Parts: sequence; structure tokens; C-alpha cells
Amino acid sequence: MNKKSVSIVIPNYNGRHLLEEFLPFTVQAVKNAGVDYEIIIVDDASRDDSVAFLKQHYPDVILLESETNQGFSVTCNKGIRQASKELMLILNSDIKLSPNYFDNQWQCFQNENTFGVMGRIMDTTSNTHDGPRLPERFGFKFKQGKIYETSNPNLPAPTIFLSGANALVCSKKIKQLLGFDEIFSPFYFEDVDLGLRAWRLGWQCYYAFASSCYHIGSSTINANNLKKSVKATYYRNRYILHGIHLNPTQYAWFKVQTFIFEVLPKTLMGQFWVWKSYSALGTYQEKMASSRLRFSQQAKTTGTKLSLFSLSAKIKAILKDGNYQVS
Repeated sequence: MNKKSVSIVIPNYNGRHLLEEFLPFTVQAVKNAGVDYEIIIVDDASRDDSVAFLKQHYPDVILLESETNQGFSVTCNKGIRQASKELMLILNSDIKLSPNYFDNQWQCFQNENTFGVMGRIMDTTSNTHDGPRLPERFGFKFKQGKIYETSNPNLPAPTIFLSGANALVCSKKIKQLLGFDEIFSPFYFEDVDLGLRAWRLGWQCYYAFASSCYHIGSSTINANNLKKSVKATYYRNRYILHGIHLNPTQYAWFKVQTFIFEVLPKTLMGQFWVWKSYSALGTYQEKMASSRLRFSQQAKTTGTKLSLFSLSAKIKAILKDGNYQVS
């Protein structure tokens, strides 16, 4: 198997306890892989002693420090720009990698069109949190909804996006995409957007069933944000995602559909945060236009610019050609 060097990029915010618990497993997994590697930790202006802990216990780690808290995508992008190896693992600080985590992922990069691969994320009771996803369409609404299984767990399967919690990607390709789109700051949907951009440029994303890791779940977000605020950000960024990836006519109909079937009913039930999310789109028009223009320019380098709703057929064709048995 043709292995490649790896840069591990870990964003951190007030995660000293997580680094202490889980970073040793990351180091062991990459050492077990037997490849050249570097670990880059980007601290997002933590108020705990994360930086002091790393300097004392992990002096070989490349530590990037931010003066102000800027969120997931901005923080990750600093590490992405710094990374120097062939592949890049974007990894949450609360992920515990299994000892042989990388073993089943090298095969994906034998295909030059592979953008990246993610492993199976499980909780502490070994329940799977996520799986390979097929895109679904409801009117003008895109969902990364349907999770499926295959009969051969040793064969990575295509998935519409890679979780920002553990994504092993081609460094050259993610740098070509300029990393995560910072329009989604502070968090949510930046990983979905990245996967969609990769697929639309003709690249492919995979899910490795046999590569396991454990996730204790959105620790940093839940510990530092109110529930309604998190919901408002989630919905706003989902709307922004559609504004970037739909054509103007589709996006106009998406907004009508969303207002009638989602925003209006929720608002009438007293969930006013959803109106805040929807009305915020007006202030993001210029940024969404910039994201669309940037993607169009990137598409010129690959010569491919697939539409959002064509991706389902593309993934199903890969499943058929690969003789996957899907359940």
C-alpha cells in the first residue's frame, strides 16, 4: 500500500483537558502508520492553560496562537495553510483515534481524483454516530441525509461530505479550495460545503468503515453557547449553503419553499430564532456572491463544475460501477 506523509491539524479552544486525554492516541496512531508526519495545533484564543500545557508536554507540536476567538473554519484554515505534508488530517480535539486508524484509508488515495476520506465515528458505547451519506432532494432543499451500509467493510464507500471531526484529505486539493469557507464562522456546515465543492469539481469523498475513532461530541460548542443561539447559527448556515450552491432561480424558489414550510410554521409556534436565521440572509448576499465567484474560478482549474442536484446520480453511478452491495 502506498502510504503518504501526513499533517494533522487540530483546532483548539479551551480544550486542555481534551488534548491531555486524546492527543496521545493521535500521536500513537500516526506513529503506528509509519509515515512522516507533523502535528499542527491552532489555538483559538483559549482562556484555559491549553497553550502552556502543549508547550510543556508537546514541544515538538507546531503551535499556532490566535489573539482573538474566530471559530472553527478560520482556525482550521490557519493550520491548513501551515501544513506541509502530502495528506492532511483535520481532527477535532475530542476525537480518540484507534491504533490502526490510518490502515484502511491509504487505498483511497490510489485514485488521483480522491479528495479525502473519513473514518467511522463511534461513541463510548461503540454506537456509530455517522456513516456514508447519499444526498437527497426535497423540492429545492438539499439534504445530506440518507446513511447506508455496504456488504464489504474493508472497501471505503463514497459519501457526500467528510465530517470536520476527522477528515483525511489531499493537501494539494484542499489548498486549491482555500480550505473551509469562512462565511460559515463560527461553526456548522463548513464541512458539508467543502465536500460539495470537492464533488462539484470532479473529486470524490469516501467513508472508511474499518477506520474507527471515538467522539465524545461537540464539547466546545455545547459548553460555550446557548441552545437557541446554536440553533440559529445552524439554520442560518444551512440557508447560506443553499445560497452558494444553487443557481439564482433555484435559490429564489428555495427561499420561498423554506419560508412557507419552515420559517412561518416555526415562527407561529414561538420559535423566533428561525426568523433571525432567515432574515440574516440579506446581510450575507455579498459574501455568498464572493463564495460563488471563488468557486467558479476554482472550477476553471479542473474543467468541471457539476450542479448540486447532479451529485446524487454521480455517487449512485460510483456505487454501481464498484459493485457495492448497499443496504
